[in-house]
Amino acid sequence: MLVLSPLAEGADRFVARVGLEWGARLIVPLPMPVASCEGDFEEPGSVDEFRALLKKAELSFVLSPDSILNLSAARARLASGAVSWPVGTQSVRARS
Repeated sequence: MLVLSPLAEGADRFVARVGLEWGARLIVPLPMPVASCEGDFEEPGSVDEFRALLKKAELSFVLSPDSILNLSAARARLASGAVSWPVGTQSVRARS
């Protein structure tokens, strides 16, 4: 099982937590850099929860405008077992 979640507050994190409990692989496509994401969180403890889930992710990356157009190529690489590839001007991070 694979869970794809940007780890926004609410349902995104709920799905990520449940998926991890069921043994799913967590992939985190971020809409902006981590620091910018963290600056948007409002709930107490939200940044800590975000960081904890991000550490459990097998893969995380920042989507650039170009990468949004290339998501089908990214999905194909992930399906082939690749754990890292360039996404726009960003690089993905695979958990080792």
